Amino acid sequence: MKKAITWLTFLVIGVPNLINCSKVDFSSVGDVSNTPLDCNGNASCEGQYEKASEEFLQHGDAPAVDILFVIDNSASMYEEQQKLGDRIRSFIGEISQLDWQIAFTTTDVSDGSFGIKGSFLPLEGASGNIITKATPNYESVFLNTATRPESNCDLYECASGDEMPMLASILAMRKSTNENNAFFLDKADLVVVYLSDEDENSVGGPDTTQGSDVVNTVNEIFGAKKSFSAYAIIVEPGDKKCEAAGVASPQHMGNNINSVVQLTHGVTGSICDNDYGKSLSKIGQKVRQLADRVELSELPLLNTVTVSLEPKQNINFTVNGKFVLFKTPPEEGTKIVVNYKRVKDKKRDRGHHNSHNDNDDHDNDAGDHSHDIHSLSDNHSRRD
Repeated sequence: MKKAITWLTFLVIGVPNLINCSKVDFSSVGDVSNTPLDCNGNASCEGQYEKASEEFLQHGDAPAVDILFVIDNSASMYEEQQKLGDRIRSFIGEISQLDWQIAFTTTDVSDGSFGIKGSFLPLEGASGNIITKATPNYESVFLNTATRPESNCDLYECASGDEMPMLASILAMRKSTNENNAFFLDKADLVVVYLSDEDENSVGGPDTTQGSDVVNTVNEIFGAKKSFSAYAIIVEPGDKKCEAAGVASPQHMGNNINSVVQLTHGVTGSICDNDYGKSLSKIGQKVRQLADRVELSELPLLNTVTVSLEPKQNINFTVNGKFVLFKTPPEEGTKIVVNYKRVKDKKRDRGHHNSHNDNDDHDNDAGDHSHDIHSLSDNHSRRD
């Protein structure tokens, strides 16, 4: 939904009843992350904030998402690759209402035989290197492509054991203007799913790729054209059960990989699970929810966000940073009104009062303080 809405923003100062929408029974789950300040009832603190309201219109276009799977193709991963491919239906089933496409790269960025350095793997069982809904038998194509013969070292030459999943995703993005350009298009958001039984460069640490490096690369290359979220099936930090099973030692836990997941509000699953169905379903639900969202123009004050829908619908929502995420998408044509408090901007406040002084007839007229209407579906529906 995030990509299929029209929005209109109002500045509300001293006009508490500017918009009167029918309230619905929402339950807010969780806190707003990265908010400027939690006033906790402090009156002087509250004075630093102003009321704001933003309006969105839900369109029916299917939101578009590009999903890059970064597969650890080292010698230890053949079984895990099979488990991923066997249960990909759990993931696809959750995002069936989205307009998705999938590509693959590997963690091998070496100069060896399998060091593809962010290039996409050719599909096994289909032409090209991108799976879409139109790909015949796409579940079996996914399984056959994700299961890497070089990881079965009893029969084949091995790929590099120095896993670089985060660097591989960066290199894949840097090829978006040449060989990978058919995948990274403007009119879709980006999801990266990492599969690895070791951290970046096997042991992670500060001297290798960080989560912030991946996020900064997305911002550098795509700017506001894409939103980005990362997910992973890894040795989750602190997973003693996984450690006890002998899958990984503490230094191999996916701390660096987890950092990009946390920075982008994604989720992780355990690589030690016998069945990846639950983890893939959880990741798919999160990807779908990220599409079912609206983005506020600024960070809200903690616990000040309220949402109204016309027509009324009972839909739970969460607030994460500037995003209001809906558990299920509102009906097509729904008007979504989000009221909240934000930090006062002195320049904006002066401009507001100056505009009133220039024409007193415009006082309390929300239309004179609205942004132009933009159709997000123009920017984020599937590639033409």
